[in-house]
Amino acid sequence: MFNEFINAYKARYFKVFTSDFKGELARLVNELNDPSLHASDEIKESLNLLIDTLNEPPLIAVIGQFSSGKSTFLNALLGQNILPSGLTPVTAKAVRLKFAKMPLLSVKFTNGSESLLASSELAELNAMSEQIKSMTLYAPSEILKEVNFIDTPGLNSLRDADTKETKNTLKKVCGAIWLSLANNAAKASELESVEEILKTNDLKALCFINQKDKLSEDELESLLKHARQTYG
Repeated sequence: MFNEFINAYKARYFKVFTSDFKGELARLVNELNDPSLHASDEIKESLNLLIDTLNEPPLIAVIGQFSSGKSTFLNALLGQNILPSGLTPVTAKAVRLKFAKMPLLSVKFTNGSESLLASSELAELNAMSEQIKSMTLYAPSEILKEVNFIDTPGLNSLRDADTKETKNTLKKVCGAIWLSLANNAAKASELESVEEILKTNDLKALCFINQKDKLSEDELESLLKHARQTYG
């Protein structure tokens, strides 16, 4: 399922950048830290992001509206219930998923500090989202050796900051998985969000329709036909 993402990632980066070039990038970033050069933070951030991209597996965002089942989907994909899920927004900050032999949560705060926590403490950090810069959740799942994921806040969350967080996150990924609820798939409100994301970030995307069991066979067939016509 993810071969298309991985192949696109390799075609986009590996043909151009070599380990020697990564070394040159790192040297350039170090030189740009010289105050006399007056290099903008944006340039340094972009170069650091490029270096990180070359050192990591392809990164895929899992996106969708609030309560579309993003965390549940990722838990099923990883084969373990490592992400909290529920009826209220439980992912106020984007959470990056990476491989490790033991479950672990790394949290970087806006004040520059960093904490290593048990993965089970993720849900408790929701109330502290404004103090958190980034979160990385490590899990012993084989798929994470090949692909990293980002679990994002819902795009239709009542909190504008959550939606902004998701849009900023998408600038860093090479593909997206869109989770759509069966009773909302391909509707105007959702289509507007999908088009904005794909056009702005030039992303490859897969759309999954969730909760199909809530529809009859005829309703599901009609929905799939409409979704194919809408999403292409």
